[in-house]
Amino acid sequence: MRRFYLDRPPAAATVTLTGEEARHIVRVLRLKRDDEIVLFDATGAAYSGVIAERSADTVTVRITETFASGSPDAPQVVLVQAVLKSQKMDLIVQKSTELGVCRIIPFFSSRCIPRWDRDKAAHKQHHWQQIAIAAVKQSGVRRVPVVDQAGSFEEVLAGFFDGFLKVFLWEQEKAVGFGSLLAGRSGLKDIVFVVGPEGGFSDAEAELARRHGFTAAGLGSTILRAETAPLAVLAIIGYEKGTIG
Repeated sequence: MRRFYLDRPPAAATVTLTGEEARHIVRVLRLKRDDEIVLFDATGAAYSGVIAERSADTVTVRITETFASGSPDAPQVVLVQAVLKSQKMDLIVQKSTELGVCRIIPFFSSRCIPRWDRDKAAHKQHHWQQIAIAAVKQSGVRRVPVVDQAGSFEEVLAGFFDGFLKVFLWEQEKAVGFGSLLAGRSGLKDIVFVVGPEGGFSDAEAELARRHGFTAAGLGSTILRAETAPLAVLAIIGYEKGTIG
């Protein structure tokens, strides 16, 4: 069944869609009155509904059933990702959403190639948030991840991650593998993990991460591209959580 995004939880038994979602229903899919659809919001809640009225730019939906968001005790997974060039960030946002990440925090480190002013950073944040919403609509994932505006590496490391398993992925770490940090745990806990740019991290940045309580870990002998590494980690976490495999 087709899924559409609500920017806030419904306050009544009917909701009115406008903007891109309404145009998609009316002009692209050409759905009609009494057609059934599913709505979802950023909290992870979903709502079955029936189209009650439609016009060129608005669609009124009568809600028939509400499904609560997922378990509040489910582990949170936060991706802290260095800004990559080209369309690689779009790919990471899309695929990490499909793999269940709850928050994406982009940052600039010393070897990042892109450099933006505040206006472009805000534009990119909005662009990536829309990609995340579209990925939720397509994949059926319940919760829309929050995409932050890109900041500095040190600002991101100093973020409040109390109680999280804090992992810093570093290709020079050979003794500790990411999988070993998960092995033997009685239950998977909240995780925040940091992935660097195409040129990797400097020794000084690795030391800075350690000072902020992050444990360095590698991903084995294979050298993964910067856009592949976060997806590999999320697949491992998904397997451990039981959402994959």
